[in-house]
Amino acid sequence: MADTIFPFAVDIYHKLEELTSGKFLYPRKIIRSLSAETEFREWKKKASRPEYKPYLHETDDVSELPARVEIKGGGNLDVSQLIKTMGDYFRKSDLLISEKLIYRDIQFRKQDIQWSNIQTQSVIFCEGYKAMWNPWFETLPFTHAKGELLTIHAPDLKQHHILSKGVFILPIGNDLYKVGATYDWDDLTTGTTEAAKRELQLKLGKILNCSYTIHEHKAGIRPTVRDRRPLIGLHPEDDRLGIFNGLGTKGVSLAPYFASHFAAHLEEGTPLLSEVDMRRFSSRKRKKADG
Repeated sequence: MADTIFPFAVDIYHKLEELTSGKFLYPRKIIRSLSAETEFREWKKKASRPEYKPYLHETDDVSELPARVEIKGGGNLDVSQLIKTMGDYFRKSDLLISEKLIYRDIQFRKQDIQWSNIQTQSVIFCEGYKAMWNPWFETLPFTHAKGELLTIHAPDLKQHHILSKGVFILPIGNDLYKVGATYDWDDLTTGTTEAAKRELQLKLGKILNCSYTIHEHKAGIRPTVRDRRPLIGLHPEDDRLGIFNGLGTKGVSLAPYFASHFAAHLEEGTPLLSEVDMRRFSSRKRKKADG
């Protein structure tokens, strides 16, 4: 669904920039290095196909590898700035409460649901990886993946594009670059590790030919799902409870379209796409039990 999802996301982020007078979205070329002849042949094959033409720049044959090839239509979103700006906007509109929610504090009554001093008809949980502790959705097949990244200071790099070869190198201004990211499906703590730092430095050393210093080291948990599709929808046993989760590594791209898709489902009854409907897993369980 790239042809639908990417333009939709770009349009939404531009509208949010206009709404808040902020700046979050930065279009950039993505330059990928191909070091093997098989990689280059595969690139040429895909770049010549009509469905890939909006995204892959067809590159002439080169006399030697590695070859630098271009992915079109790329960019990056400053997520931290987006969250801060939209948070300020919603607080001014009295639409955001910054408070920890304890599950047992949610009261289910005949006429409504109450939490704190709020009465509502439904609750949609958008909790990222913490959904694995949600008592109503903890059985969903999450396969969370920890990721770590570095921010480096490299005054001599002078790069404005995103570089990709084993890791990405993303310019963020003032000679600073984000470098990432690692994958770990076993360690789901949020602390940084020396092992991940060494892995990133090793891969970085194969790309850079200039010196750098580490400015920052961060870690986070990706809310990924077994079939690598979002988890969206209402609980099969209580449709007052919903979930919007499982966006994994592509949340920046997927969130705008599927938030709108879910809103249309909630407000207008538009059917959810089967690929993202959370009930695809509960239905599988029933079929297995019936068999």
